[in-house]
Amino acid sequence: MTWLIWNIRGLNKRYKQKEINQYIKDKHIKLAGLVETKVKEGNAVKIIWDEQVYTVQLLDKQDQFIQCLVTGKQNGMYCYLTVVYGHNDADQRRNLCENIKILAQNTKGPWLIGGVFKGILTIQDKISKVHVTSADIKNLDKLCHDIGIIELPWRGDYFTWTNKHQGVDRVWSRIDGMFGNDMWMMNYSHLSTEYGEPNISDHNPMCINIRQPRRLSKSLFRFFNIWACHLDFEMIIREEWNRNKVAGKMEKIWVKLKWMKRHFRQLNEIEFKGVAEKIDQARQTIYHIQSQM
Repeated sequence: MTWLIWNIRGLNKRYKQKEINQYIKDKHIKLAGLVETKVKEGNAVKIIWDEQVYTVQLLDKQDQFIQCLVTGKQNGMYCYLTVVYGHNDADQRRNLCENIKILAQNTKGPWLIGGVFKGILTIQDKISKVHVTSADIKNLDKLCHDIGIIELPWRGDYFTWTNKHQGVDRVWSRIDGMFGNDMWMMNYSHLSTEYGEPNISDHNPMCINIRQPRRLSKSLFRFFNIWACHLDFEMIIREEWNRNKVAGKMEKIWVKLKWMKRHFRQLNEIEFKGVAEKIDQARQTIYHIQSQM
């Protein structure tokens, strides 16, 4: 069973509706959050689901998000789901962040937040002729730290949106994402986001294959010594260690290490992807050479 979150411009067009229906059928999607910025009426965010598989209770609905409680009828799934569409206007996006902080105060359980945030987390998340500044990453990064959410593991294209222009006017950006709180990670850390091909949209679809929950599963995170040789290594350590968001000493250390893990995973994906496989290949090569001696 798969969940989908996708920004589709022009969803009112019949051919796009046909393609969406086929996509949902082919991918066996049982719950979908669809974002349409040019709806004829109502909210830009829509949630549809298979009533034989899930019960979905609407909790809050505003122009930039929908919050609901999802309960699985077959697989024991139980979580809060927020589907987001951030406006182009920076002031409205700041308002979105404040509203999500309010949601966090009343969300006591596994929480998945996904959609189009229109903000980025790192300088590497955008390529354009206009240089990225710290102000471009401030709002989303601060939101993640303030409410304790982290980006889900993922695979597929790094950039989730492009303006499709040519030459120097081309812009690539990672403005779509899926995030979970601590309880989501404790229960569903084995789930990852798959970014598909844009198809009929200028945004990549985000899919999660929902499997049986795994309680308190061990982290798949592994530290590679080669990271310490990277130019950004000390900066990551320094920035995260200087954050003081938690009162308790041991909890403060735990939070700092958890956020470092997110940065190191991103660093590994960009700079050292496949290093574990390369190490295994080198080890097998050594074994083969030694066996021939």
